[in-house]
Amino acid sequence: MDKKERIILFVPLIITILAILIINITLIKSNEIIINNFEIISNNYINFVSILVGFLITTISIIIGFFDKKIIKIIVRNKKDKILYANWFLTIMTGIASIIQMFYIAAVFNEDIKIVYKIPLYIFILFMLLFMLYLIFSLIYFFGIAKSVMTEEIEDEKENEEVEKMKREKISMPEKVK
Repeated sequence: MDKKERIILFVPLIITILAILIINITLIKSNEIIINNFEIISNNYINFVSILVGFLITTISIIIGFFDKKIIKIIVRNKKDKILYANWFLTIMTGIASIIQMFYIAAVFNEDIKIVYKIPLYIFILFMLLFMLYLIFSLIYFFGIAKSVMTEEIEDEKENEEVEKMKREKISMPEKVK
């Protein structure tokens, strides 16, 4: 993994920290935040993230099945395997961490007064935004790799066609025997 790729891994963290600072400035008045219908929100979020993490793990499993295929050889040859692994790992870990934080908030949530404290909510927002951004970045990165693989396959096909054409042109037709 080169320096540029390492910097790319920090972009979601920087965006998330800026978002939390903006949220903190807007909610500076209180240490408590009132949330109506928290149970519905938390259940839907947990389902949503679980589905996305499952989808990502399934995608990784499918790609592992391609070990002997050209796409894996190109990923390894171009040294993109480490950044792809780091993106997937961070996506899965931040998704799981956001679910754990949501469980914590649900455990301490006071149903009577519908209050969530600011710090646990900020930690949840941190993991949630990181999960979403890492997911977006890993998909963009993976589709970029897939595009380069397809481009390389097209170039290989053109080369094969040119070789076949040259072979046909060099073959001379035998003359008729009288």
